[in-house]
Amino acid sequence: MLKNGYKIIPNGNKRTTQILKPVKRELSPELKSLIDELSKAEWHRSTQGNSHEYIIRNKYPELYDKLQELIKKHGIYGKHKKWTYRYYFCEDGMKYWIIPPVLNRAKADTGQL
Repeated sequence: MLKNGYKIIPNGNKRTTQILKPVKRELSPELKSLIDELSKAEWHRSTQGNSHEYIIRNKYPELYDKLQELIKKHGIYGKHKKWTYRYYFCEDGMKYWIIPPVLNRAKADTGQL
């Protein structure tokens, strides 16, 4: 189990992984505040199949920096096609990753990292 409550289960195929949703737990005030900030941000849809959303660091530098720190501390590595990213699975049901200067997010229950 990951520190944020999600379980990562190998799917038999080295390229995919199942992600189980976390059990509800009490959130810290800091995490509640961060989730509130994330929900208020103006996310843009990706042009690559609308599979994820993104924000640019210049518009939300504090939010970007907070997520970058969480990804560094609690993120896990996963592959998407031929690229490897570090993902943070948040209690808001989303996974976040950074491709500087862009902060990306997608639903965590997509079943693939």
